[in-house]
Amino acid sequence: MANRYAILGNAYRSQGQLKTAIDYHQRDLQITKEVGDRAGEGRAYGNLSNAYQGLGQFKTAFDYHQRHLEIAKEVGDKAGEGGSYGNLGNAYQGLGQFKKAIDYHQRRLQIAKDVGDKAGEARGYGNLGNAYDGLGQLKTAIDYHQSHLEFAKEVGDKTGEGRGYGNLGNAYRGLGQFKKAIDYHQRHLEIAKEVGDRAGEGRAYGNLGNAYQGLGQFKTAFDYHRRHLEIAKEVGDKAGEGKSYGNLGNTYRGLGQFKTAIDYHRRDLEIAKEVGDKAGEGGSYGNLGNAYQGLGQFKTAIDYHQRHLEIAKEYAWSLRTLDRRLREFDIHFSDTRISVEEVKEAIKNELDGPGCLPVYRAMQNKLRQEYKLNVPRDLVHDFMFDLDPVGLAARCPTNRNKKVKGQFTTKGVNWVHSMDGHDKLMGYQNRTLPLAVYGSIDTASRKLLWLRVWVTNSDPKLIGRWYLEYFYESRKMPSIIRVDRGNETGIMATMQAFLRQNHGDIEPTDTVVYGPSTANQIERWWRELHERLERYFKVQLCMLKEQGLRDLDNETHRMLLAFILIRVIQKQLDSFRETILNTHRIRRQKNTSLPDGVPDHIYNFLQEYGLEECGKES
Repeated sequence: MANRYAILGNAYRSQGQLKTAIDYHQRDLQITKEVGDRAGEGRAYGNLSNAYQGLGQFKTAFDYHQRHLEIAKEVGDKAGEGGSYGNLGNAYQGLGQFKKAIDYHQRRLQIAKDVGDKAGEARGYGNLGNAYDGLGQLKTAIDYHQSHLEFAKEVGDKTGEGRGYGNLGNAYRGLGQFKKAIDYHQRHLEIAKEVGDRAGEGRAYGNLGNAYQGLGQFKTAFDYHRRHLEIAKEVGDKAGEGKSYGNLGNTYRGLGQFKTAIDYHRRDLEIAKEVGDKAGEGGSYGNLGNAYQGLGQFKTAIDYHQRHLEIAKEYAWSLRTLDRRLREFDIHFSDTRISVEEVKEAIKNELDGPGCLPVYRAMQNKLRQEYKLNVPRDLVHDFMFDLDPVGLAARCPTNRNKKVKGQFTTKGVNWVHSMDGHDKLMGYQNRTLPLAVYGSIDTASRKLLWLRVWVTNSDPKLIGRWYLEYFYESRKMPSIIRVDRGNETGIMATMQAFLRQNHGDIEPTDTVVYGPSTANQIERWWRELHERLERYFKVQLCMLKEQGLRDLDNETHRMLLAFILIRVIQKQLDSFRETILNTHRIRRQKNTSLPDGVPDHIYNFLQEYGLEECGKES
């Protein structure tokens, strides 16, 4: 009877129903005490400790692990003794005492080697990998996870093999190698499906979501977190369900959808309280604080951060552990350890370099994404004012004369793509630099879809090629393209009409709209591109001319410069498009029915803005 309770308890624990699992293990413990089964009593203590550890109650778990260890030594159960050392290591790990955890995991590993327990040896390597991961020693962690993986393969433990791939994926994600992390998580997912491990499958989806989120691919991340949530509900994994809600909230928060993020974080908080996960409860408070901070409700944000801090104090985490926990919950903060000079140097580098960012909001975004400097927006504004007050004031949007615009409407995403060329780099009579830019923007989301730089933007074959390349990569064709009547657009317009002729929803002749480039929506971004990026390169070219190192009439000089700078400028264009234009927040505008928000988010989550998907898939 006691063994049945133990089996049921472990089954409920595997599904995340930890409180129910504890009830069954308590019954198991009671019966083993009544019949005098010391080995069974030790096993029950071990199972109880694992369940409490899953709830985040590491001190209670620690006490039960100690009792299990004492009994295992008393009855001479070497395998149980090794398991107890491993569990104690996990408990210390949960308390943030990673060096102690490593000592216990080493003891567990040694016992597994002594008794020839290959499966236990594999788990020992895996636990050591997780402990070193907690210390931030990710390369050492990867070595142990590799050993875990090799032993799991050797003993035919497919579930352990999948877990090994998952741990490797998490370690590589910690190193910022997101594509490599995705490969490992995909292998974990395949194995979980193969062995029917639905809970493991759900965790793999969640890890994939986090990795894709690290790449900035929010729509893909959202889909994976959704799958994790569905599986967690299906198998009754309440802890996994809560974590999914938290990850979904972080995705929405990263995209600036703070109210939606708050809804998801509240659900995460409710579940953490329900299952008694104090660490998860603290993380939820922290996430809610960040979301309210994004809304500008700072008093509410402070309340939630205070609650998070109280829970963190209760667990007496070290600064290293607190930082690891914050990263685990994707909580970001302004790091007070960052020196003033470090921030000033980064801003000066951008102002003097090709980024040439005059708007402080865009500068803050650049600092966070490329320099990993988490500093408040007001501080960025103050530094920029100190370094370049005239430039900051002159380029302030409120100081610009605004033109009255007509009413602009669109059916939805991929309904109209505006395309146009930009020749400012070339200068008068093409004497500055023989390089030109061409690009495309989705008019509904205002997402800049692509930018290309080459020695010309007036070759119709080249423009047609770029159009087809984007179509091939995205597998999405717009219903309409809007271009001017220049010679360079002829082949592209013909391709558009030809490829859309068989869809039956629009006349081929109506799939191309002509109009002046000054009224083309992408024209607005050429000004931004010129002010923030191109001016830097033009200054450098003028310096070469003044120093007598460049002859404007020398075709060889011009072609060599073009050859050298094409890749440099293309890289800067891609960075400018991804980190600045497509991630900035567009405010509500007059004379338009277009939604306000972040272009990337509007494009990927169009239903939330009342838009349709108007593109045609290949």
